[in-house]
Amino acid sequence: MAFAGRWRRVCWQCVAVLAVCVVCIPRHAKAYEYFVGFNNLWSPDGVWDNSLKGHVDSVMAAAQRLNQQVVRSWAINKRLPYGPGQYDESQFQGLDYFVASAARHGVRLMLNLGDYWSFFVGPGAWMSWAGVTATGNAVVQFYGSNATRVLYKQHIDTMVNRKNAITGVVYKKDPTIMGWVVINEPRCPGCDASQQAIRRSWLTEMADHVRSAAPTQLVVSGTEGYFQGDLAKYNHGYGSTCEGEDWVSDNSIPSIDVATTHFYFNMVWGPAQLGARKLNWSEYLNFIVQKMNIHTEIAGQIGKAFMIEEFGEPYIDKNNNHTPEDRMMLYAVVYEKLIAAKMAGKPFIGALFWNATVDGQRSSNDDINIFVDRTPSNPITLGSDVKAPGGTAHGGGNSSMTGARGQSPTASDGASSQLGKRRMLLAQRLRSGAVRQLTQERTARQLAQEQAARKLSAAYQGEDIGQEARAACAAAAINTWMSLPTDLVDVDYYRALVAGHDVLDIIAAAGLAISS
Repeated sequence: MAFAGRWRRVCWQCVAVLAVCVVCIPRHAKAYEYFVGFNNLWSPDGVWDNSLKGHVDSVMAAAQRLNQQVVRSWAINKRLPYGPGQYDESQFQGLDYFVASAARHGVRLMLNLGDYWSFFVGPGAWMSWAGVTATGNAVVQFYGSNATRVLYKQHIDTMVNRKNAITGVVYKKDPTIMGWVVINEPRCPGCDASQQAIRRSWLTEMADHVRSAAPTQLVVSGTEGYFQGDLAKYNHGYGSTCEGEDWVSDNSIPSIDVATTHFYFNMVWGPAQLGARKLNWSEYLNFIVQKMNIHTEIAGQIGKAFMIEEFGEPYIDKNNNHTPEDRMMLYAVVYEKLIAAKMAGKPFIGALFWNATVDGQRSSNDDINIFVDRTPSNPITLGSDVKAPGGTAHGGGNSSMTGARGQSPTASDGASSQLGKRRMLLAQRLRSGAVRQLTQERTARQLAQEQAARKLSAAYQGEDIGQEARAACAAAAINTWMSLPTDLVDVDYYRALVAGHDVLDIIAAAGLAISS
């Protein structure tokens, strides 16, 4: 989905059973293919129940109807795996149905192979299965243990070599699967430089393994967008450097094809100079545009495509930080920035909102879920004032971010000199491209194993994992200056643009603009 050949016009063909959709990139955007789409967390978690298969089909039909070309979800589940080399076949067949439904509707998939968080299977489970005893900052042991690395690579092999029980196509050969996310949000809270190096070696080893195991599909980093060093002033807030991610180094790993970021309002805190307060909505929109600009520029320097893998906000914020109108403005700003990138041939290639659902999957729309099985109510046009290559007329700012001294931020010396070589390598990698319910009686031993793994995982996640070290880091970082522009977004323009609309109107307009 990223580079599809250098200096030539490209087309992305999505072939389904009854339909073919072709997205052709204009002449001035020769090096990349661009997309919009959404995350869909809930479908694989319930699709092995035959009564819920219709939810998956509704999600995929909505993606097709709204011109959302890519859907991201999880290839793991609570019993996928539930032990070393142990996979619940009914859950695997649920994933098969998810992939097959996407193929029928001409939708591409990005699938997470693992997760830092323990909602499905987290580091604690892998450590438990590998017999690793936790001491100190446990997540460092997950990254550093040879035993956990072996298990994780075996898991990668199991997933990519799965033969779909419905389509008969092996996952690693299925053009429906656009790419594999090595792990979702690979944090290392409070980790020092040596511990971060252990984490990066894990990410490198796993990315290399995915590249070897599935050579025709994309390898995606799953990173959130946190900088270290001089670039830390562009972070989400003063504690961001304490999550143990170095976005530039992580995404410079040769086997990584697509660099990712995750954007959420509740992740952004101002420094002490701003009273360590939440940003107002105008400040946040300007901050988001700055982040898109700098990530796009650095991605170009290191020869990678860049996508916003997650972004979104609750429908109505319980703390009154923003309104439904504010949320629509956010979506419009992100999408118009992407449209500008497409017109200019920039490496910002895609944006996936969080989180799409349909009636029956989640019953409330008072949080971050967006019900995509509804019909857009009031058509809107995005991109009518977009300019190429300088950004958008109202929300793009300068396409090149400059620092306090007027210098463009750089990833590392010599990085841009490798751009042509990496583009060529990436171009070689890219190629376009019932369920029977099984019941398994859980033995007492299996239940005990699962419960122990989840308990261990929970202890290593969220508030407990590395929090003492992270808290000390954040306390030291609170006076770190956070770069906060004020003139990158015409807030009044966007407020007028979205007035009288629904967020689904914005999503549909973006799909139409990117796919045309």
